[in-house]
Amino acid sequence: MQGWKAAAATTLIAASLAGLPGCDWWNAPADDGEEDPVLAAENPDAGTSAAAQQKIELHLKPGDRFPLLKTVEHTLRQPAEQGWSISRSNLEMLLSITVREIRPPATGRNSDDPRAGEKRLEVQYHRVQFSQQLPGRKKVEYNSDAPVNPIPPFALGYHGLKDNGFEFWLSKDNQIVELVAFDQFLDRCLRDVPQARQARVRTSMAATSGADGIANFVDDSIGLLPTSAVREGDSWTRDRQVLQPVPMHCSTRYVLRRITDEVAEIDIVGTLTSLITYNLENQPVHDVDVAVRGGQSIGTCILDRRTGLPLHSKVEQSLDMTVRVADGSEFDQHKSTVTTVKYFPEQGGARTVPGASPTSDQGDVVHAAGEAPADDRPPPRR
Repeated sequence: MQGWKAAAATTLIAASLAGLPGCDWWNAPADDGEEDPVLAAENPDAGTSAAAQQKIELHLKPGDRFPLLKTVEHTLRQPAEQGWSISRSNLEMLLSITVREIRPPATGRNSDDPRAGEKRLEVQYHRVQFSQQLPGRKKVEYNSDAPVNPIPPFALGYHGLKDNGFEFWLSKDNQIVELVAFDQFLDRCLRDVPQARQARVRTSMAATSGADGIANFVDDSIGLLPTSAVREGDSWTRDRQVLQPVPMHCSTRYVLRRITDEVAEIDIVGTLTSLITYNLENQPVHDVDVAVRGGQSIGTCILDRRTGLPLHSKVEQSLDMTVRVADGSEFDQHKSTVTTVKYFPEQGGARTVPGASPTSDQGDVVHAAGEAPADDRPPPRR
């Protein structure tokens, strides 16, 4: 019986490390129709001059290309016979986002066009590094630039990420409204995965690197932009429902901590709640139920005022769960996730790529010339 529990726990650890991102940097399926974002800027202090308010918004044109380095560190803790069992994984992805098309704004003849002002963006993955350390097992490591043979089973899906990508449409309010060729993207990711493992890997990939990942990138970077002009100290709140991989309610409060002509520094504080228990599907050990008791996230996003995109973002999330196995026994799990995103400007500013649709009324994009501080702290206040 103890052996069965250990097998179930080990399987659950692997699944949790790969497929429970919560509400950190990337999350929430974009095309399930259930997401209900609410952006409400709080009223500023009436005693402060309205002239101090500034607009934080996107400034993009077709052909702009933005390289990003995303790192996700997972740590999973659960009770063991002696102390705690600790598992860790690390995923680093070098990717780029290219602006492919921007539809004209809602003016004149197209004033009633519901898709006016939408932006079509392409995500392309260039390098993937992955490592996983489970209790009692050899550490798994993978680097897409120097892959070993055979590819470790837990890295098979990531092996298909390199030189792979898909596109998505953003609404004028910077929310995902449509994914383009995402199923084909997943099929390419799974080309080296055995048929028996494809369903499980597909679920994991969607949660960490695909649709859910891009949706969370939008939610906690582009999507966090306030809808009205703000001043330092102003805050606004966003609530949304997350259905995959586990139903949760995420409530996030954003505070404009600092703003200059170059950057805007935004603090992020969120809570996660769920009363729903779900079963891990497509796992070799069944009858394992997980209930999310709650969680929280805290972080900072530094936006480039000249593009509206993140220069540097770091969010730390904690999630408390209860696991019930087939014999009715339960144990607790605590998962922490640290997600970091850094933007690396290319020499000569934004790179314009072929095949992008013509722009309309879009100014030139000028990128910030420096990277975020190496110690992951925001720049000093001026």
